[in-house]
Amino acid sequence: MRVFDRRILAFLLVSTSLQAARGTTVVTLAFFLQDALHLSSAGTVRASGIGFVVLASAGLFGQLVVVQRLRPSARALMRAGAGAMVAAFAGLVWGASLPSFLVALGLLGFGLGLVRPGAAAAASLSVGPDEQGAAAGILGGVAVAGNIFGPMIGTAVYEISHTAPYLLNGLMMAAVLAFVLTSRRVRNVRV
Repeated sequence: MRVFDRRILAFLLVSTSLQAARGTTVVTLAFFLQDALHLSSAGTVRASGIGFVVLASAGLFGQLVVVQRLRPSARALMRAGAGAMVAAFAGLVWGASLPSFLVALGLLGFGLGLVRPGAAAAASLSVGPDEQGAAAGILGGVAVAGNIFGPMIGTAVYEISHTAPYLLNGLMMAAVLAFVLTSRRVRNVRV
């Protein structure tokens, strides 16, 4: 299977965007909280530690409860997850307190926990049974490119404003949401 196989390309783009947004958030979160809330070094460590726990816990909840127990379709996972991520980045851009940022990080983790398995399932369902392993391998291997360009761009625009990376991520995830809502490729996923 080729990396840019048309059957999985849409899901590769969704996954790469997801990784870029996640990577940017991980790299800039402590700086963001320090700048937005005017925290000391100790306060920054405490707030970012809590933020990462909320982010990870919400992602686990999404994957272990929603995905495993409710078993929504791949299409529904991508749509709901991308919507949650758009709301999360809006909360990070326009929030003004640690509680509001923690709610946003919870939404972000939840969205990540839905989009990732949704895109993987959709890619797998878009190919024949004998190609599913190759599709999963390509998706997992190439999507991490988002971890390269996301933080590079995010840290560069951070110098403009501490909210700029999250505004950019929000716009990117809004584009992903529009795509998964309108794409014929997403609509045609078998399950």
